[in-house]
Amino acid sequence: MNFVYHYYIVIILMCFTFFSYAQDVDGYILFPKCKELEDNKLRECNIYELRKFISHHLEYPQIVIDDEYEGKVSVRYALTPEGELEISNEKNLEHSSLNEAAIRVMQELNDSIRSGKFKVIPAKINGVAVRSSYRIPIRFTLPKKETEVGDKKKMVIATYRTSEKTVQFRRDLEGNIYAYSLFPQEEKFLAKMDGNKDPTTLTEEERSYFFLYNLTFLKPEILLTLGNIEGKEYELFIDKSKGEEDDDPDSESPDIYIKVYSLDHPKKLIEVFTNVDQLFESKYAVLLFK
Repeated sequence: MNFVYHYYIVIILMCFTFFSYAQDVDGYILFPKCKELEDNKLRECNIYELRKFISHHLEYPQIVIDDEYEGKVSVRYALTPEGELEISNEKNLEHSSLNEAAIRVMQELNDSIRSGKFKVIPAKINGVAVRSSYRIPIRFTLPKKETEVGDKKKMVIATYRTSEKTVQFRRDLEGNIYAYSLFPQEEKFLAKMDGNKDPTTLTEEERSYFFLYNLTFLKPEILLTLGNIEGKEYELFIDKSKGEEDDDPDSESPDIYIKVYSLDHPKKLIEVFTNVDQLFESKYAVLLFK
């Protein structure tokens, strides 16, 4: 009798162990730049790359631009257990051309998946691949006309990036700060913050960008700028934490490290500058003036 009792305990423990390892996971589209990451960083990277792909390939219909119309189309898509992408959308009733443009960019994404450039990782329940559904809003926003800026280049001072957006801040000789939304092949002027203006009198929109601007500098590593040089993509980071590691006041260690990374090979450190002068004398200085 005791033998049978212990036998069932062993079976129960084995089942518990099995299900503890068969965790449920969400499905996602895996982009090459994200494949070495894990958990939340993997998720954030894939979302960022998905939005970047859409913004890069999305075409704003000319008829909508002529009508000065802005709108949003919610695209629903499913990831199948077989590793395929299925697309549908909730129609924008004002402009059917927005629906067509949204579906077209998702079909380009599907073509990239079928060609093997990107890969669908199906969701799993108890270790079994299942169908999962998602929705992503695709916004069509008319570019704002930049007024009182002229053609003078401004110096990049910081870039704020999340999985949803990339906002770059630049400053002119008068101390005014300009916010731009960055996309892979284009940029959009967002707001100008008067350098001589009382911060308490900023508009709601200006305050939101002023907050992002200051939030950027709270991070130990600041994304300074990014861009293309001779057909190659680079990112420049200011690593403030490096200057805080040495507690010796007599040490001659640099106060700051400016790191250059290649986007062609994620996480690959290309060069390190220990002062601003070195950066300005390098080929990467062109990325600071836009």
